[in-house]
Amino acid sequence: SAVDNLLLKLLMCRLPMLRIGNTAQVHPLIADFTLDRQAEREGISSVQAMEAKMVNAQLVGCTCLSVNSHVLFSKRRFDFCIVDEATQITQPIVLSALRCADTFVLVGDHYQLPPLVANAQARKEGMDVSLFRRLAEAHPEATQQLSYQYRMNRDIMLLANRLVYGDKLKCGSYSVASNHLKLRWQRQDTLGQKLVWPVQVLTNNQGVMFLDTDTMGEMTVESPSTVQVSSSGRRRMENIIEARVIAGLVELLVLGSVPADEIAVISPFRSQVALIQQHLTAVGALRRAGGSDWVHAVEVSTIDKYQGKDKDVILVSFVRCNEEKHVGELLTDWRRINVALTRAKQKLLLVG
Repeated sequence: SAVDNLLLKLLMCRLPMLRIGNTAQVHPLIADFTLDRQAEREGISSVQAMEAKMVNAQLVGCTCLSVNSHVLFSKRRFDFCIVDEATQITQPIVLSALRCADTFVLVGDHYQLPPLVANAQARKEGMDVSLFRRLAEAHPEATQQLSYQYRMNRDIMLLANRLVYGDKLKCGSYSVASNHLKLRWQRQDTLGQKLVWPVQVLTNNQGVMFLDTDTMGEMTVESPSTVQVSSSGRRRMENIIEARVIAGLVELLVLGSVPADEIAVISPFRSQVALIQQHLTAVGALRRAGGSDWVHAVEVSTIDKYQGKDKDVILVSFVRCNEEKHVGELLTDWRRINVALTRAKQKLLLVG
């Protein structure tokens, strides 16, 4: 989760830290900071000792929703409340967290996705406007624009700058700017002639590659999912060719010694996410990349759920491909596209 992503970066600070949440759903490196694990490790058995552990934690990490349900927030007040991805949270939910602290800091990017509000009337009434946006517009003097970013290399940042940020973003250091994907294998002849183009895609020094499947003919045309149907009864979209291409590229990345947990595949459509997962499982079963355990380490998610996360390598499946050139509502929201384009550190592969 985005919470764990932040806490992972703070591990080296060795702060007395508490992670609120289900241990099974927390990142393995952060799980030891959950209350259950700390109680188990330190032999805490009394309610008083448990409360002391909660109250004395210098840093508490949780979701905004946890604030309303966890007993800790009724027992102590905090000096600061820092809310990450604040542009993606509805006002009632974020306010429940802010009331627990004397000072708050909202961190976010209004060029990315706003709060998800399914009800059309609620959106019309402004429910999808975040507190971050409201306060930034009402009090511009209280905002600070952060220009230096420490995620994307120079190529990926250039794309985001030209399309969205008006060349305002800068790489935080030379090492960030020059952080290109490096694969262990370099000899193409060891992988066979059929893999020449995928190898070229992965081994070149370009941070962004668009893999145009249009010339593959009718095979690339989208199709309604045969499995998933939305609540409105409409079929969800999937693209088999894109799923095959992506599964093959992911396998090559693993063969090239890229850690599987540094690879993510994202798509606007949940049905495509499920289809890609199926293709990855099938490829993993062939055990060409030294077993199949790597399949479970590769993250496959919707673009919306991946806001706030990053990986060394991101593959994006756009799915939509039809003669009418209809792209649908999801892909016409430029903020969603911006999220997809800004998740990768070393290599961004756009498939469509």
